[in-house]
Amino acid sequence: MSQSHSPPPRDDAHPDPDGRLGAAISDAVVGVVREAVGRGPKRARTFIHDDVVVCLLHETMTPLERTLHQQNRDDTVQTVRDVLHTAMAPKARQHVEALTGRSVLATLADHHSDPDAGILVFILEPRAG
Repeated sequence: MSQSHSPPPRDDAHPDPDGRLGAAISDAVVGVVREAVGRGPKRARTFIHDDVVVCLLHETMTPLERTLHQQNRDDTVQTVRDVLHTAMAPKARQHVEALTGRSVLATLADHHSDPDAGILVFILEPRAG
C-alpha cells in the first residue's frame, strides 16, 4: 500500500521560498563585518524560519585571530569577537529590520575557532495575528 504525501501548505513559517531575502541579509551582514573588521567571511548563508533569522558565517577569522588560535588563545579570540558583536549588532539589526520589515527583538552571536565559523541570530517580533 503506497501513501502519497502532498507538500505542506505555504505559510509565514517559510517567508523566503526563493532565497532572495536570505541572500540579501547575508550580503548585508558580510558588509557589516567587512566594515568593522577589514575583511568579511569567505562564505555566508542565512536561514529564515518563523521569528528567527540565522546567519551562518564561514572563515571569519582575521590573520591576528588565527595567530592567537595557533597560540591556544581562543579565549582572547572569543573576547575580541564578543566586543565586535556589540559594536556591529546595531547596524546588522538595522539591515535585518529594513530587509524583513519586522523589528528585531534581540541579536545573539557566537564564534568557533576550529572550524572557523560564526553565527548571528536575530529574533524577530512575532507577526500580528
